[in-house]
Amino acid sequence: MQSEYANQYNAGGDNALIDGVLGTEDFRTGTWQGYFDTDVVAIVDLGTIKKIQLLQINFLKDQRSWIFLPKEVEIYTSNDGEIFKKSTNLSFPIPENEENVSIETMKLSKLGNARYIKVIAKKLGTLPTWHLGYKHDGRSWLFIDEIQIK
Repeated sequence: MQSEYANQYNAGGDNALIDGVLGTEDFRTGTWQGYFDTDVVAIVDLGTIKKIQLLQINFLKDQRSWIFLPKEVEIYTSNDGEIFKKSTNLSFPIPENEENVSIETMKLSKLGNARYIKVIAKKLGTLPTWHLGYKHDGRSWLFIDEIQIK
């Protein structure tokens, strides 16, 4: 991890995003890593150069609890861990005023050969004007669970 997760939402520590334990729709279970008003930057080392057929990343949306999806996610690949090539950039829709809780899974296929995968999930930041916390200079949380690479 290159960014700092919140201590109270550590999901078990530095390797939690690749431990195989999937989070539920309840963020209090301890299986999500939470980031307060910061982007998530994570690099996964596969050990050797491998053909990447599928990359999946789970994000939690629980807007009542100030947990929003990222604005966008950038994926980079590298063979040496120093020079990264941008593979894709995915944008999420502008959040609407809704109360449903959900796990959103981002899936990418056929990323080619790489040893390292860098994920940058960009925070929403300031809460939308319709959110109760907006009037209190509220900032959003970003919860990420499992980065799965096959």
